[in-house]
This record gives sequence, C-alpha cells and structure tokens, in this order.
Amino acid sequence: MRGQRHIAVFPIIDHIEPKTLEYVSESEHSVKVGVFDWSLGVTWQNKLTHGHDPTNPIPSPVMADAVFAINREYFLKLDGYDSFYTTEDTADLDLSFKIWMCGGSIELLPCSHVGHLHRHSLPFQLAGRGEINDKKRLAEIWFGEYKNFFYTIFPNAKKESPGDLIDEEALVQKLNCKTIYWYWETVYPESIWPVNGERYGELHHKETDKCLDIAVEENDHLIQSAVASVIVCDGAGTSQIWMLTSIGEIRNNFLCLESFDGKSVTASKCHQQKSNEEWMFDFSIDRIYHAASRHCLHTDANDNVILKECEPSPAQSWRLASRG
Repeated sequence: MRGQRHIAVFPIIDHIEPKTLEYVSESEHSVKVGVFDWSLGVTWQNKLTHGHDPTNPIPSPVMADAVFAINREYFLKLDGYDSFYTTEDTADLDLSFKIWMCGGSIELLPCSHVGHLHRHSLPFQLAGRGEINDKKRLAEIWFGEYKNFFYTIFPNAKKESPGDLIDEEALVQKLNCKTIYWYWETVYPESIWPVNGERYGELHHKETDKCLDIAVEENDHLIQSAVASVIVCDGAGTSQIWMLTSIGEIRNNFLCLESFDGKSVTASKCHQQKSNEEWMFDFSIDRIYHAASRHCLHTDANDNVILKECEPSPAQSWRLASRG
C-alpha cells in the first residue's frame, strides 16, 4: 500500500469452527470476490485464478468489513463508515461504493489469510431503524436513476425514511464521485442490475392470475439452482421479479430459466451462452418460447412450470407486469 494511498486491501478470510476451533483454509487458486444481488445482500463469487500468481492482487467490487487495510487519511477523507447503517451488508456496500466511485480501488490479496471465528448469533441486539431503511439510504445516495429497480424489489421502502442525506450528497459532490453506471460498467460488468434498458417485472400467468416464482436452494452461500412454479403474487421481494435480457435470458438475480430436455423447466446459475437458457417472448400474443426446443412455457394442473408444444391455450399465456 506504500505510495498507493487510495487502495483498500483485504485478505482471504478463512473459517474457524466456533465449537471445535478447527481452522478451515481457503485455496489461493479459487478465491471469492465480493459482489451483491438484487436484494442488496453481499455475497461471494468464485474468481478462478488458475495460473495466477497468488502474490498479485485481484480487484473486488465489494470488500468484507471483518478485516481490511486502508490509508487512514484517505479513510477519513471518505468520512469512513456511515453511522446510520445498522446492518453489515449495507455498511460494506456503502464504503465499497465510496472507495471505488470516489477515486479509489479495492483489492483482494490471495496470499494473505486471516482466520475468522463466525458467530451463529450475536450476543446483543442491534438498535436502530431496520434493514429496509438502510437499503433505501444506500439506493438514494448511490443509485441515481437506477433506484427505480430497487423500489420494484422493495415497494414498501417508498414510505420508509432513509435519514438525512444532506452530508452524504455534499460529500459525493465534494469528492467528484463517479456514477453507479460507471461502477457497473467498469468495476462490476458482470452485474445483474438492469442498466441497459432491459425489461423487467412480474411474470403473470394469465390463466391462474399467479406469478412465476422460484424456490431457491443454497450452496456455499451462493444460489445455485431453484425450482420454478406459479404461486400467488406477493408484490415484494426478489423471487417473483424477472428480467428479459438482450441475449434471451429470463433472469432472476444470478439464476436463469432453462430446459435441457424441452419438457422440464428449472432455474440455474446463468452461463450467458444462450443454448438451453435462451427464450423468445412474443408480446403480441403473450407467449414465451424456448429457443432450442421451440416449445412454449406452460403450467400443469399442479402449478409446475413446464414446456409443451405451442398451442392457443390460456395455460401458455404470460404477461410481464410492472409491480406497484
């Protein structure tokens, strides 16, 4: 860090089992960098480093708050942590946005390891407003014109208070901070936030008046797969919001609808290679086609989402609807 005062660095954080104190070390050759999802939750994404010199740093869109190093003067110039936040993820994201967008950078050091004993629960309660207030504050400070998508995910946030933003907005102006669009284009181009005019909303099944939903399965703290069905529309959260991308994906966060056999439909980690996860939406007749099989998105008697040969059936009629 000597001579590079605008860089924040953090190590690979190894896991210490709280009951046995067993030290579980992460590999330097398959490290994880910090990213965030539609719910503004911080998660960790694999960054393959085969052949990469572990002494070389790796840029990370988000850093962990557990341990990091930063020049003290630069940290204070950024006003450090915003004391409004009561949740870790929003505090981490706010500081990460400040560093990247206001002249700095964040790097993971794969050859540096620190063990962290993770608590299963906190021995105290956090006083304060709540998670939704924190997320609204983050969106209002940093997301600019793209905050509308945040309010699609969290419509109830419109009535919540983000606190006084005068000092934060003045700091952004004073430091001549870049926009969130710059961040997504430059720092986090793999972002799944709709920044290029993608259409998004709830996928309403017109026959049942229910919404396409996913039940997620967790694996290593990253969502890997999900079951798709139609259930009663809930009007909040991420599981019923879908984005139609320019390469034919029907995407929910990191997951895309797919079919391998032209019959069953699941949602798995998007691979951005089209093939089994490429779809076509004919808005003129409210029909969704699977490109590879040429079959249509359909629901059965148990509200499971499947593929069938296309026919003029209400069971194959879908509408992309705005929420709220």
